[in-house]
Order: sequence, then C-alpha cells, then structure tokens
Amino acid sequence: MPLLRFGLNAGAAVVVIASTASWMAGYTVEVALLRGLLAFPLVAFAAFFAELVVSTASPAETATGRAAAGDPSDGGQPVDLTQAHADRNTSADRQAAQA
Repeated sequence: MPLLRFGLNAGAAVVVIASTASWMAGYTVEVALLRGLLAFPLVAFAAFFAELVVSTASPAETATGRAAAGDPSDGGQPVDLTQAHADRNTSADRQAAQA
C-alpha cells in the first residue's frame, strides 16, 4: 500500500498545484478547481496500477529479483528429477542412521 498512498498524496499535490496555476493564469476559481480535479484521476490511476504490479509479483521474483524458471545462473538446464529423488533418499537415509 505504500505506492498507492504515495500516489494519492502526489495526486492531491497535483490538484493544488494545477488549481493554483490555473487561478493565477486568470481562470475563475470554479474552472481552476475543475482543471486541478481533472488531473487527480490520472495520477491516482498510475499509482493504483503501480501498487497492483508490486503486490501481484510472484514470490520467486520478489525473493530473488528474477524468475525461478528462467534463472540464467544454472545455464537454463532443467532439473534432473531422478537425481533429485536419489539425493533426497540418500539424505533421509543419513538422517535415519544418525538418529
């Protein structure tokens, strides 16, 4: 929620700046406020989607900063499931022998 909160605060600041600038440019107060309020949804929309992207990122991308499936550090080779199963069984046998 920090991006959305920041975006809404920035949107409020944009309303104040745009309204003040329009009023100082000679528009009536009503038109100046309308011009400022028309800028708010654009900023809020961008903040909402920024928060949506951050909050829906997968845990693998969030934890390591890259996708787990396309990890370039392993050369893009698939995992050998047979070897992984044998390693797990060996580890379980070692733990059983120590107990």
